[in-house]
Amino acid sequence: MPAAAARRLTARPALSFALPIAFALAITWLGLAVASFSVYPVGFFITTFGFAVYVLAVAYDVAAHRHEHSIEVQLPFLQHLSPAVRFVPICMAFQEYELAAEVGELLGEALKDRDALVIASSDFSHVGMNYNQMPPRGKTAPEYAKGQDAKALEKVLALDPKGLQDRVAKDDISMCGYGPVTAMLVAAKKLGAREARLLKYGSSSDVSGDRDMAVGYGAVAVYR
Repeated sequence: MPAAAARRLTARPALSFALPIAFALAITWLGLAVASFSVYPVGFFITTFGFAVYVLAVAYDVAAHRHEHSIEVQLPFLQHLSPAVRFVPICMAFQEYELAAEVGELLGEALKDRDALVIASSDFSHVGMNYNQMPPRGKTAPEYAKGQDAKALEKVLALDPKGLQDRVAKDDISMCGYGPVTAMLVAAKKLGAREARLLKYGSSSDVSGDRDMAVGYGAVAVYR
């Protein structure tokens, strides 16, 4: 799976901070939200509220995270690879380039001289009747998803956050978390990123065998 491929690459016991960024699908509010948790079922040490506020200088809102699972599902991977990691969840309500770029700039500034991993959580294309996006005649859902996702991945691998946003809009790519990916790319470039590599791509059809409905997934590593 793409997520597992990415986590294997980031198994560094000395890792100090992990900052997953996700788009809110279940709740909407104005702006951004960070949260701090003193207890978590898998035993994570979640970093201090003070650092979270310093990172974003925006609202503290646990409720914004309550029904969002795209960050929560990262935790077992991180715990397995680096049990002592400190963790700041960041949830975005909007994905416009200006907002996403501002988040990235703030992260890049806050993370200077820190040992940190920035994680952007997003599915790629959603294709099928349930997602109101049907493949063109003659193509299966996973084939169409792969083609659409290749266009988005081209911009991610080029470390081009604005190009990613433009491509998603131009080609109607149903990538649900392009804002967090944009923020990650901006932060990574500010921190000196020079290269991105595709670790693995797949779709839900690889497991389900469904040719009429598919969601794309990709794991990309950004290096400096």
